Amino acid sequence: LPNDTVLYFIMGIDSYMTITTWKDYKSIFELANLIVYNRPCFDINSLPKELLSYKNVYFIKEPTIGISSSFIRERLRQGKSCHFFIPKKALEYIQENMLYR
Repeated sequence: LPNDTVLYFIMGIDSYMTITTWKDYKSIFELANLIVYNRPCFDINSLPKELLSYKNVYFIKEPTIGISSSFIRERLRQGKSCHFFIPKKALEYIQENMLYR
């Protein structure tokens, strides 16, 4: 990638709450900006101070909807449609590569 490339890592707040348990998690903050999407029943203000202290983390507070990657994977495993939940190209890639079966 060119040196001036800006990377973004998008995740739900439920994943962000456990990021300190990931191997070498601090390197993620050095490599990318994080976009953390709130989920129903989570309070951003209840995060540990360390997780609120990073300057390159951006919290998306609303609207919150109950859709997660786990939800998408489970629907795909069950053979249910996901065309309302993910972009057409992403769904085509998943189907062509037979992912989440």
